[in-house]
Formats: sequence, C-alpha cells, structure tokens
Amino acid sequence: MMINDASLYTLVMPARGLTSIESFVGVFLPRVVEVWQRFGADFDPDNQEMIVLKRSNRSLIGSMNDVIKAVRFFDHYDRVDRPGYKPMEIQERLNKVPYKAIGYESPDRLLPKLLGMAK
Repeated sequence: MMINDASLYTLVMPARGLTSIESFVGVFLPRVVEVWQRFGADFDPDNQEMIVLKRSNRSLIGSMNDVIKAVRFFDHYDRVDRPGYKPMEIQERLNKVPYKAIGYESPDRLLPKLLGMAK
C-alpha cells in the first residue's frame, strides 16, 4: 500500500514476489501511470526519481494510520461478509474517505486538483 503525501491517495498493490527495489519500482510506476491516466494526466515512468523520507507531520501520520486501520477493517469485513470481493475494491473505498490532514477533502477529489485536472 502506497500513500501520496499531498493527496493521501492510496494505491493498493500486490507485494508477493517483490524482493528488490527494482521489482517494487517495476510494479509501482505502472500503477501510478494507471491512476494519473484515469484523471487525464500524463506520467512518464521512465523519467522519475524516487526518494524515501521519514515523516514528521503528525496530522499526516495520523491520517496514514487511519488508512492502515481502514484497510484491516475492510479486508476482514470483506473476507467474512462478501465472498468473491476483490482487494482492489478497498482502494476505491479508501480514496473516497475525507481526511482532516487534507482539509476534509477525499483523495479522489483532491488528486485531480493537484494534477491540474479538477473535476
């Protein structure tokens, strides 16, 4: 699960078999392309630099912890009450939740604004 700092947009990705940074990037960047295209924006996966930073914004960390708790809840709920669900459905639900850290916007409404593709 990857969460964008600016929008709290969450990507759910399969992690099985990702044993190196190269294998992770090979799965992650195409998912970013997919999301950006959904919002009508261009993303060039061949010209990206990735860095990992420690978080210090407590509000942002709190919202990210809320996302993690929601994933655990949805996963448990769906396994018990919705046989046949697809884990990617959780991503859609997560991105509709408004968060205090982003002014009570939902990630699926804020990300297009940040990409210059406001709905």
